[in-house]
Amino acid sequence: MKLGTYKELMAFASSKFQASTANELKKFLTFIATHSYNEALSQNFALDIRPGNVTTKAPAKTRYEAHKKAWDLQIIFSGKEAIGVLPVSNAGKPVINYDEAKDIEFYGTVEKLGGEVYTLCPGNGIFLAPCDAHAPCLIADTSDTHNKLVVKIPVTCEM
Repeated sequence: MKLGTYKELMAFASSKFQASTANELKKFLTFIATHSYNEALSQNFALDIRPGNVTTKAPAKTRYEAHKKAWDLQIIFSGKEAIGVLPVSNAGKPVINYDEAKDIEFYGTVEKLGGEVYTLCPGNGIFLAPCDAHAPCLIADTSDTHNKLVVKIPVTCEM
């Protein structure tokens, strides 16, 4: 897991990912630092970028999820969002077993499992490794609806 400013995330990408992926992530992070959500969607980055409009939820309604084949880079463009992070090894048995086609499995809620909670704001983001169970879209201060991009980065690097 790495939470940081776009500049810090660029440095992390350079140290963790293959050069071609790291370079594309740098281009993406440089672009979104000065452009809107819609402008980011109109670009053709060589990345698996998944857009979404999300409404934050309470910890009692938010399950941890984990992936085996990809890292997540999560970025929001307005408002605030908290995200729970817990090592998969501490998450217990999945409550919804691994779906290989969707590369996802689900664990208990943040309310039940605890974990560290980090706040995402415009200008920062978070890289989440396959060993990081994470519960995105948590209420930070008050319920918020905002645009978000999640970049899926195939596991081809050291964790």
